[in-house]
Amino acid sequence: MSFLTPDYTWDSAVGESVVRGVERFLLASLRGWLADKNPKIRVRVFSELLAAMMDPHAMELVQTYRDDYRNIISVSSNGDLGPEDTLRTLDPRFASMGLNVAKNDLSDLTESDAWRAQADAATIRPDACKECGWWKICKAGRPINRFSKDRGFSNHSIYCAGLKDTYAELGAFLVRNGTPLSEIALRLAS
Repeated sequence: MSFLTPDYTWDSAVGESVVRGVERFLLASLRGWLADKNPKIRVRVFSELLAAMMDPHAMELVQTYRDDYRNIISVSSNGDLGPEDTLRTLDPRFASMGLNVAKNDLSDLTESDAWRAQADAATIRPDACKECGWWKICKAGRPINRFSKDRGFSNHSIYCAGLKDTYAELGAFLVRNGTPLSEIALRLAS
């Protein structure tokens, strides 16, 4: 199982209390999962991050694929091609690209402006993330939670504070259980 944050953007009309409530839920869920100590229960979002902090190969996978929506292509029932579904709600260029499996090649999608915007979201650090030590495993959060009409994906997640708390809690758990802080820091170094 996994937990996804609600698909709020910087333009969503939700109050600070809603955002903080989501962050508290994530942290409480993590703490409950860690306290349960049941290896049969895998919570993907936490398991992947925990593995990344412990294993260089897992860190490489997280750094390469986490929240990089270029790895997801959605095909509608009529054959229309587009980016990952949540992005279709953000901007008209993601919603109706005019591409269809019957008349377009995959390269038409991957060479589009919408695809380039996703590449930027996956690789360019927003200003708020320039000095953040969690960049390698966070990548500024899910693209939808970073988006605003004014700045596109050049924002950090609206859940930034809660994500940082989650990462810190995972790191503290590992240290309490014998993983040297220096090893975790080495894996997180950008």
